[in-house]
Amino acid sequence: MWPHKKGLGNRLSYGVYGNAIVSIDSVIEAQNQDQSANTNITIPHNDFEMSKKSIPMMFPRLNDETVELTPKQNSNQELVENQISKFNINSSMANTINSPINPPKGKLPKELSNNTYIPQDIIRAYMFESKSLTSNMAYDPIHGDLLQTFDIFVKSEDAYVDSMTFVTGESSSILNITTYESKDDCIVLSPAYQIDFCDPILQIEVSDKIDGVGLVAVRTGAKVYILNICLDKLTYIEVIPNVVLFVLGEISADCLAGNVLADVRFSSNDSRKVAVVDIKGNLTVWYVNKTVPSIRKFIKEQFVKELSDSQSLSNWRRICWLPSCDHLLIISRVEILKVMPNSESSGKIIVTSNTWSRIRDVNVVDEYMFLLTSKELIWFSANDSMTRLLSWKHFLDDSDPSLKFKVVETSPKVFTCFLYSQVNPLVIVYSFGFKGNKPYSLRDPYYFRKSSDNYDLRQINITKTEDALLIFELTTGLAIHSRRLISKNENDISNSSFHSKLVDSSVNKHRTNYLKQFSKKEIKKMIPQFLNIGEHDCTTASQQIDLIQRYAYELGNGFAQMGNSQAAQQSNYFSLYEVCNSVPLGVTDLLELDDMIVQLENSLPPERLKVKSLINNSFIRRNKFINKKETNTHIYDIYQMLEQIYPTHNKPSSKLAASILIGLSLIKCQYESDDLQEKLQKSIANAPEKVQTLLNEWDEEDNDDNSQTEGLTPTQHDSQFMIPTIKSSIPALRVNSQPSLRQQVLTQNSQTQTLLPSSLNSTVPSISSFPSQRSISSQGSQSRSGSQPKKKRKKKGGFA
Repeated sequence: MWPHKKGLGNRLSYGVYGNAIVSIDSVIEAQNQDQSANTNITIPHNDFEMSKKSIPMMFPRLNDETVELTPKQNSNQELVENQISKFNINSSMANTINSPINPPKGKLPKELSNNTYIPQDIIRAYMFESKSLTSNMAYDPIHGDLLQTFDIFVKSEDAYVDSMTFVTGESSSILNITTYESKDDCIVLSPAYQIDFCDPILQIEVSDKIDGVGLVAVRTGAKVYILNICLDKLTYIEVIPNVVLFVLGEISADCLAGNVLADVRFSSNDSRKVAVVDIKGNLTVWYVNKTVPSIRKFIKEQFVKELSDSQSLSNWRRICWLPSCDHLLIISRVEILKVMPNSESSGKIIVTSNTWSRIRDVNVVDEYMFLLTSKELIWFSANDSMTRLLSWKHFLDDSDPSLKFKVVETSPKVFTCFLYSQVNPLVIVYSFGFKGNKPYSLRDPYYFRKSSDNYDLRQINITKTEDALLIFELTTGLAIHSRRLISKNENDISNSSFHSKLVDSSVNKHRTNYLKQFSKKEIKKMIPQFLNIGEHDCTTASQQIDLIQRYAYELGNGFAQMGNSQAAQQSNYFSLYEVCNSVPLGVTDLLELDDMIVQLENSLPPERLKVKSLINNSFIRRNKFINKKETNTHIYDIYQMLEQIYPTHNKPSSKLAASILIGLSLIKCQYESDDLQEKLQKSIANAPEKVQTLLNEWDEEDNDDNSQTEGLTPTQHDSQFMIPTIKSSIPALRVNSQPSLRQQVLTQNSQTQTLLPSSLNSTVPSISSFPSQRSISSQGSQSRSGSQPKKKRKKKGGFA
């Protein structure tokens, strides 16, 4: 295959593990132990004692320096059903073999009783070998990838979401665009946005490397459609995505002498460049314009001269953009042609494969290129001059034209190759990387089975997640199956039994039926919960007051520090929890905490800071258990709702702590700034006279409406929390001596007396009171309560 021996790299092939040798370190350690205890040497008396002694062994030819990937159990799911006719000799035979065979009743006929039994595994093996003859789906070399995953841009969110595009339909003419989510080892696929091209789709190519632009190339037999795809807004996963699609242009086969198109690829250096090649090797390159939504021809078409003595009669052609330059590679079954688009030369043949092997597939990852031939898998450094790094013989069927592979960079400079075929039930995995700055096979090849034995495998697509790899398998019937690939060790731990030396091994096999099995990931999540020891519940009234006093002091410090920092110049909302995250979770008297927050509001300067409670709109109203029509904006209201929803679940202390955390997170603050008002006045001053006149008319209408509503006064201050203000020094907060919120709540809900401490005797005199909105709210509650008896309770006064 290679015309010269220079630069061939390492030729490797896998085999058995080889002979085991004893570790030298273990021998030296054993000699040292024998010298230190010459008199206590124990000699094994039988083979059983000899077998109990573990002798460290080494297998020099065994490579296991990287993880072994395996499909996670119970993660296989069918995302898209089979689209093409299910009539298949192999599929019907597989259903017959997999179904249980009932023994016939009575005696067998004599002509059947002498037949030899054939194991099902042998029959299944013959089925796989005969797929090329019995399958109703023939291999077409001009078919490319029909399944792609990419990141689609969302205009309203200025972000990207996971998306998938694939082909459906009996005639393979419908393009589908969906979004998907990965939840609890399960892939949730949204309903598809569909476009019917009326012609069979042969290839889908995606380029999502341009900011805010997603380019999709759809190739049919005679045209290539360049589409611009994005989402207008984000929708729920159960709804068809709101896709915005533009057809930027078409590349017709007429520009390439009318031949059938064979491949289309986007450039890795400039994603706006797209190259198209036909079955004869003729090339054209187009460019997607940045300003005008259209495409234009980038270079003049380059035609190849047809030779009568050509050694390749296959229509298979592939395009490969070199990552380090704008050079192109046009690959056929027997050669690789290097083309420089800006040059007038027809190209240069750099690799020939016309002797003992044929080219099957090619992948480019970063600055490296991987080439699959009928004999071996070759790893190149894809620079201006291609350098062969490593080659590995795969010993697969060299007459199988459907042999393909997918390469993924699982970690920096570590590449995992998934090799598969349309007639092979196994997916073979190779792991390549660097060891001592030299190319190396990090793990011996291993394999796993495809998801379904009833259908032939057409394409594999790999997507990386945080903790695993998602593998999407496209069958010849256009069905899509998904699985999750994880490390084999992790899979063993999460699905194995609990082992202990104190338990007899005979009982170990039954332990999985009674004991919960936790994986490493679950245990890591539990450790912080075990280490976090919350504050103990306060039992005395003085401890309650001390906690609230301390928290009020820290809140004042937090506001003072934020007021003197750059945070005051920002217009973003922030919660009380962000001001001070030392939350008093041990407080059980939530009414005292609510009173302290109200006093804090009244002590803040309204010209600099406004406070707003989102408890009612963001939490109370959105719960799906209790429908509350009245306005509830306090932390105590959250606790009441949790008590009604979960009366017998969880401890009261956990409900109190949850109510405090939720309430402090939903009470928002915002610094006032005149920047927006100044910008508005400048914009109005620079606006035309007609616009200024219109704005003045609106102001006059607003003044008329305000004059009609001057007599109205608010009856509930807590629904919007008014507009308080902040002082530069730490506010001195006091507990209000009048009933206010406490009396209001006790009047409406007398049953809550047992939940709150009743030993708060009046020992500290009240120093200050804050009537204003509190008195109004209290009067409103008294009028709503009617003739209900009021249970007043004495309380502590203030705190300094």
